[in-house]
Amino acid sequence: MIVKNSIEEEEFVNELKNRVGHIDTINIPDCKVLKRIIQEFIFIIEELVLKYLYVSITKHSEEW
Repeated sequence: MIVKNSIEEEEFVNELKNRVGHIDTINIPDCKVLKRIIQEFIFIIEELVLKYLYVSITKHSEEW
């Protein structure tokens, strides 16, 4: 989990801005190109979420 105002949040936002900024959106002549751009954006988001996502697994036991 990314905590608000943390170093991780700042790194996430900076990396997101940097990577999205490199997507070529100058010339979008048709829907095919637009679809590719959207897919690239989605891939970047998914990759960064997985990179910065911390999963905490806790074991709960029930006593009978």
